[in-house]
Amino acid sequence: MTCKGKISSVRVTIFIFLLSLPLATTSYGIVFWNEDFENHLYPNWLGGNNCITATSPDGQSCGYPRITTTQAHGGTHSIWTNYTNQGVQVGTYIDRVHADVDDVYMRWWEKYSAGTTLGPDEHKNMINKSSSAAFYWRHNNGDTRLGGGGWTLKRSYTCPNGNTVPAGDTCNMPPNIASIPVTDGKWHCIEIHAGLGTVGGANGVLEIWVDGTLTARYTGLPIRGDNGKFNDVTHYAQNGAVGDRYVDDLAVGDARIGCGATASTTSNTTTPPGAPTNLTVN
Repeated sequence: MTCKGKISSVRVTIFIFLLSLPLATTSYGIVFWNEDFENHLYPNWLGGNNCITATSPDGQSCGYPRITTTQAHGGTHSIWTNYTNQGVQVGTYIDRVHADVDDVYMRWWEKYSAGTTLGPDEHKNMINKSSSAAFYWRHNNGDTRLGGGGWTLKRSYTCPNGNTVPAGDTCNMPPNIASIPVTDGKWHCIEIHAGLGTVGGANGVLEIWVDGTLTARYTGLPIRGDNGKFNDVTHYAQNGAVGDRYVDDLAVGDARIGCGATASTTSNTTTPPGAPTNLTVN
């Protein structure tokens, strides 16, 4: 027997439960700010001895660092320090605050003039600061590679060179994974991660990437002494070199930023759309 039938004018209402499920959220973190140095340092940046003012908005009164148009990675401006003699103070510092965070990430582009020589001691570049500790990103003992160190340890610790230092002392942290010199007259993308860890714990973190390659990673660092969070970045111009250093496209955030020339200053978090309701299918 063959059955034939006809369905007409039937409205089927279907509640599609799968669409009501929340979609996966992909979070890439937040960039607090991205400094391309195309505008004045004033009023976002502060300088040593109040050297950044409305009448000296580009840092000339600081000596160095100061804004220049001599070199640039993106746009037409960068921040410049001219080192003239080993051991001679050539300037001061500039610093800028950001949102409180336990783990801070920075990305900047850096170029030293070809033939730059570094002194036998430390050559500071950037510092991430909190009330608890500070990470120094610097060249140690004439090393042409960027390393870390210089913070006050909260307990006795065996440094990479094998020396055990007491609480209150410091360690140098040279590259321990890959070797990439950066004083060769070329622009290099520098990325860093500093993690405070827990109060009284030995779980702080230091990481450095150069041109996308991980060059240094240290864990288990006893550095955090209180609940203070990272909230300040300082760029130094002191001594320890002969040559020129340029820094451009400096970004700060709470997750790794990457080597793009620019970075969004808003959240890159993908927000799922709301689930449809009372969906009717004819």
